[in-house]
Amino acid sequence: MDTNWQKQEYSKPLFDALIWAKPEQKDHAGRLLIIGGNAHAITAPNDAYEGALKAGVGYAKVLLPRQTKKFFGNHLPQDIELLADTPSGSFSTKSFEDILGFSAWSDGLFFPGDIGRNSETAVVIESIANNVSGIQIYTRDSLEYFSTHPENIFNRDETLLVLSLSQLQKMLIELKVGTPVTFDMGVVKLSQLLSELTLTYKVTLMTQYGAAILVAHRGRGVLTSLPSIPQKWRLKSATAAAVWWIQNPSKPLEALATALTQVDWDN
Repeated sequence: MDTNWQKQEYSKPLFDALIWAKPEQKDHAGRLLIIGGNAHAITAPNDAYEGALKAGVGYAKVLLPRQTKKFFGNHLPQDIELLADTPSGSFSTKSFEDILGFSAWSDGLFFPGDIGRNSETAVVIESIANNVSGIQIYTRDSLEYFSTHPENIFNRDETLLVLSLSQLQKMLIELKVGTPVTFDMGVVKLSQLLSELTLTYKVTLMTQYGAAILVAHRGRGVLTSLPSIPQKWRLKSATAAAVWWIQNPSKPLEALATALTQVDWDN
């Protein structure tokens, strides 16, 4: 592994000064806007909300399509907002203006998944990426909206993609990157590829290989070793990363690497 990469054990953070400096007051601990869900599933945004609170976010708000109201009965939690949706229960283009308004309240946008597949929702997601500035984090099926034209999201600043190797593989094929992603390429070659990608493009990348999670930003990277990789590593990693990044916006790599050491991987 080249000198642009550092290694850390999940129990031994490289940047523990960030942990000591973590905000204790809610008003200084960031505002996170979580966008996801569809008429058939809200598990990902629900888990993201609970995970963000555990990670110490100051305030979190969840935007869901209107048809998800059925999951809450007569009591809609105060941190949830229901937006215009399509007949199939995904975000419609009419929701975009409301999302713009809520984004002005937040320090970062997080797309945890369960967002469904819909042509109108695709327009909404692309419009957010292209027209809303600041930190944005995408993972799980929210990334599928960029799978055939990843150049849009790869060229966006202040953007983290938490993705599987197979998702990365598909995107790099579309980008016509010379070095292919293979499942037996080894961690050294993968780290070199991530460094090259984050120097060529503005995006920040986080992926998993073996029992390690790699995060790369502007050519530099940190590899975090874990005892094992949990089934929901993408959602857990992305949630923690979102909170730590909005709390440390000027130190993205340090914040994202530290976030991985603060996740409760056993639960």
